Amino acid sequence: MRRVLYALGALLAVLLIVGVIGVLTEGDKPSHPTTTTAATRTAATKAKPKPVSGPGSPAVYARIAALKDCAALQAEFDKAMNNAEARPPGDRLRDISLAYADAANKRITSLGC
Repeated sequence: MRRVLYALGALLAVLLIVGVIGVLTEGDKPSHPTTTTAATRTAATKAKPKPVSGPGSPAVYARIAALKDCAALQAEFDKAMNNAEARPPGDRLRDISLAYADAANKRITSLGC
């Protein structure tokens, strides 16, 4: 029961942080809709994202950075969060999983999913 409460608390904390970051970055968006052309979209999809580094495997960060499919990125985020919830707070593998989830969330945000 304690593990479940810790996992729920950690999940709530991550969701709260993501929500606060989302609210804080809303002010950076223009108040009027912007138009994108086919050339702009093509250039955006061809741009190679910079892999985020952190604890864990650089290959995982590179894989997340290369993803362009929002559903696949959401699956990466969900998998990382599930792995983190299965570990006790302070566990090294939990920290790695949370870092992967953060990388996936940043990529989701950068693509505008």
